[in-house]
Order: sequence, then C-alpha cells, then structure tokens
Amino acid sequence: MGKRLAVATFLLVLAMAVGEARQITDAHAKQLAEKTIVANEQALYDAVAKADKASFESLVVPDGAWTTSTGFVPMGMLGDTLGAFHLTKWRLENLGRVVWLDDNSAMVLYASMIDGRFGDYTLPPTSLASTVWIRRDGKWRAIHHQETELKR
Repeated sequence: MGKRLAVATFLLVLAMAVGEARQITDAHAKQLAEKTIVANEQALYDAVAKADKASFESLVVPDGAWTTSTGFVPMGMLGDTLGAFHLTKWRLENLGRVVWLDDNSAMVLYASMIDGRFGDYTLPPTSLASTVWIRRDGKWRAIHHQETELKR
C-alpha cells in the first residue's frame, strides 16, 4: 500500500507540475502574441502613412472592415486607396492594452493622434481606436478597425 501511495503522490505532483508549466508557457505565448499585435498595429499605420499597399495587405484580412464616419470599407478595397491618405504626423498613445477574445483573436485599444487628410477630408486630430486581430495560418491579421473622434 505504501508504494502505491508514493506512486500516486508522485503522479499527482507530476501532473500539477506539468499543468503549471503549461500555464507559464501559455502566458509567455500570449505575451509574445501581444508584442506582435502591438508591432503590427504600428506597422499598419506606417503602411497607411507610406501608402504601402503590399505591407498593408500583408497585415489585414481582405474581407475585414475599416469603419469610417461614413460606413464600412472592406480592407481589400481600402488598400487600393492608400494614396488618398496624407499623414504629416501621427502617433499612437497607450498602445499596449490588448483584450483577448479567445486564443486566436484579440483587440488592441489606444488613442491615435493624427495630423492629416484623406482626400479632401481632414482626419480627426485625436481619436479612440481599436483593432481586432485574428490569428490565421499562424499570422496575426487585422479583421476590423475603427476610430471614434474625441471632441474637445
């Protein structure tokens, strides 16, 4: 009986250790994913500012949506109009807030400060923004982006 109890105790401790190691690994994987998502968000704005269609398209889901004050624009269609953006200055504030929706989707929240235009439309200088990122084929891609102007 003593041997069985010792083996059972050992197996229980081993199972707990494996579970703890898995939690640590999962937490580390989420931290790495959050860093990737935040870097991708900055790269998304950089692609818009530079009218870099190839970079933009590598970061988005083509049938995703970019929400504007006049409606929803499919991400794939927006890629064709990047030349209409003229950003003289932009920065993203408090970009580190990531909310997990599930293991393969997360939303990043921040404020955007922009000095620029889209065609003849002056872009709001300060907005609250969010982007939903999903993991597809091992890569994080934006599927929905929106900005809400902050009125002063």
